[in-house]
Amino acid sequence: MTEYLTETIVLDTEESGEYDRKVYCYTKELGKIAAKARSARKITSKLAGHLEPLIIGHMRIIEKNGYFQIVDALTLQKIHRSLRALTLMHVIKELTPDSQKDVWLWNAIIASLNTLAQNRLSYKPILESLGFGTSFAECAACAKNAIQFFSKKELVFLCKPCGKNVAANYPHELFPDLIEI
Repeated sequence: MTEYLTETIVLDTEESGEYDRKVYCYTKELGKIAAKARSARKITSKLAGHLEPLIIGHMRIIEKNGYFQIVDALTLQKIHRSLRALTLMHVIKELTPDSQKDVWLWNAIIASLNTLAQNRLSYKPILESLGFGTSFAECAACAKNAIQFFSKKELVFLCKPCGKNVAANYPHELFPDLIEI
């Protein structure tokens, strides 16, 4: 059994059992993990308010037999909820590997969340940290260099006209496949 005290960003949560919650978070020490928070859905839970998406905080996490459990949490900062911010959390959850510490990605996430306050959130630092550099990228459909969208599903870049054609063919989703970079 190993205990970690680390900074975290809560990416997403899911119900697990009657009172438990599964929390997806990106940690400074462990990378992306999925941890169980016992009794976090109870009305008297001390953890409930600290385990919501877009919360930056400290967590005490125990690892036993390859499974993580959140023992304690403390909120340092609450990021304003917006569709762009929640989409960023979804992108990180979907594209990052489990349990792979990456200080560059941690710093890129913090920098991107700080630009959210000025209403100019950019996905470029996150994509570049994940290996999807935009410097030499070109549209997967027409090979133009003026890229504006990234497809999470296909892992390709698209220009504005091609991206709008693709977006028109898919119904609206809460977290769309195409993100504007």
